[in-house]
Amino acid sequence: MSSQKPDNALLAEPPCWGSGEIPLLPVEAARRLKSAEVYGSKGLRAARPPLMLSSLASIDWTSHVALYECEGEEKYLSDLVVDSLRIRMERWPLSFNFVVIPDQLEGVERLSCIPFLVDTVGRLGEIGKFNDSGIRQLLSSTFIEAFELLGDVRAVLDLFVTGQSWLIRGRGGRLEIARFVETMNLAEEANLMALRYARTLGVSPTSKYYSKEKALGYGRRFGVSLHGEVTLAECAEDLGVTRERVRQIFERLPVRFARRQWPMSEWASGIQAHLLEGHQQENFRLAAVARRTESLKRKDMEQFISMYGLAPTSYRPNNNLEGRLAEHRLTLQKIELECYRASESLGFVHESTALDRLAEVFAPVDTTLLNEAMRAIHRFELPNGYLYFDGSAGSSYFFGAASRVLSFTGSTQMEELYQAAARHAQYRLPHCVFPPRNVVRSFLAQDPRFVVDDDSVDIANPINVGLDGVAGWMYSTISEAPGRVIYRPELLDKARRTRLNGRPVNGSSVQVFMIRHELFKTCGRNCVTLTGVFPSDQVIEMAHARGQAVRVVTEATWKPRGNKFVIELIAGTDLCDGGLLILDRSLVAMFGGRRLKIMVSRSHHGHVGWSTGTTTGWSTAMRRAEVAPGDRVEITIDAASDTARVKKIG
Repeated sequence: MSSQKPDNALLAEPPCWGSGEIPLLPVEAARRLKSAEVYGSKGLRAARPPLMLSSLASIDWTSHVALYECEGEEKYLSDLVVDSLRIRMERWPLSFNFVVIPDQLEGVERLSCIPFLVDTVGRLGEIGKFNDSGIRQLLSSTFIEAFELLGDVRAVLDLFVTGQSWLIRGRGGRLEIARFVETMNLAEEANLMALRYARTLGVSPTSKYYSKEKALGYGRRFGVSLHGEVTLAECAEDLGVTRERVRQIFERLPVRFARRQWPMSEWASGIQAHLLEGHQQENFRLAAVARRTESLKRKDMEQFISMYGLAPTSYRPNNNLEGRLAEHRLTLQKIELECYRASESLGFVHESTALDRLAEVFAPVDTTLLNEAMRAIHRFELPNGYLYFDGSAGSSYFFGAASRVLSFTGSTQMEELYQAAARHAQYRLPHCVFPPRNVVRSFLAQDPRFVVDDDSVDIANPINVGLDGVAGWMYSTISEAPGRVIYRPELLDKARRTRLNGRPVNGSSVQVFMIRHELFKTCGRNCVTLTGVFPSDQVIEMAHARGQAVRVVTEATWKPRGNKFVIELIAGTDLCDGGLLILDRSLVAMFGGRRLKIMVSRSHHGHVGWSTGTTTGWSTAMRRAEVAPGDRVEITIDAASDTARVKKIG
């Protein structure tokens, strides 16, 4: 901890978590995470080694991050960092049993004034720690202890990194909270807030855009302004670059914009007072020396005042819905989140189901008020009593699935999209109730993000879908097949012969994706094709005929060996791909219906299932034993231990 600010600091105040002026992770984490990589990150150049978590615990972490980007749908590298830390903490909690701030914090006051993230403040409030003593206790604890209490990795990082930054040595060497910058007028206050937020986006301090004049553009682009969010053109003018360059800069920001709790200045308090009086527009003198006043719109004033971390109830009159909810410590955002959860993240939920959940979660709040709030925030009112809600990211599971399908296929039949989304939801959200067709059609017709024309539907702005791994391999393989149709055993045979990232393609994933992925579907006699493709019977028959060439029939014999029974067989396609094995009648008579444990070496891989004389459940064991059609296999059944041991021969 130091009372000296960096030479390249934008402000005289200490920075917060996410700033390029301080490490993104606690310095102690560098020693503990030497071999840990950031999952989901990839280098801008193919030969670049993985991004390591330890590199983010250094003061120059932005220089490392600049060489990487996110894989998949994630946009911010800091989100990947948070997820990677969470995974490692859940697996190896003892690695995080270290103290971040070793100094004694007894006597340090105003800890609750540290500008933590609004979400961090919310978590602290939920566990009763948003006070000086509670924060002091957390800052003095180990990293893993703070995580166990807060349950949120981002909040823990914010707590320690921001807290450590704002704790400085004062007179006599005693720890104290750094002072906030003071302003002389409202215009200065607006610029100060824009700079405060510009520092939290992970912009490199060595960047040519990190001067005070340039950095104002970052904050204003996110609405930290007295005149609302500026356009790309206005931001480009602030930064002195083209609109396209601005778009690229903001796409490459490593840290997500998020509101923080900042102290209210007299200028901010004045705006808050006007808002509470219900004014829709008000004249303000921005500078003390200015002779003219400037008119500010209510929505712009509300947006600016919210940047201090205030809830809407702090600046809106209490005679509205938000005010009545606030009396119960509720917000419209909380109501919307619970409605979305009631939909099982699908987005669609029957109004009675949503209201029942609200009544259960927020008891004893009057259901009339909850119903009013629910109807005030739902996106669309749909047939059969259904409502639609977006999640916190502005989308839902259904929207994501539909967007991916249409971005790949282009305009497609309404029924095709419905079936694709339904089968994938059944796999990913097994507890959800998928809505009827007329509900989905009504949603697609009302949502401007989609274009409906009679019985076809398209997406207005296609997204860039990063399809990799098993799904990417399947899409490429099926696309290259004649007529874009392939026989299932042939596809599984290709999977066994193909290696992804040094390993064979996972056959289990292939089998699941065939029937559950939104981009694939079954057709005809045991064949697979792509969503949006409608093959003829002739094409399906040709695919079936090609697949027969790779089909191998299982041949099995058995003999007793002491108290055990040994089945010697040549593995066929049905055994390797479907996990099916027909046993001799004598074995069925002895073991039929018994729940035999399947073993490969010393590992357990499921149990034998029975369907008359056919046993099931062998596919996982065959893959683990690396058995392919045509290989010789020995299965030893031990009646004493009820086990069936699988061993590849030769």
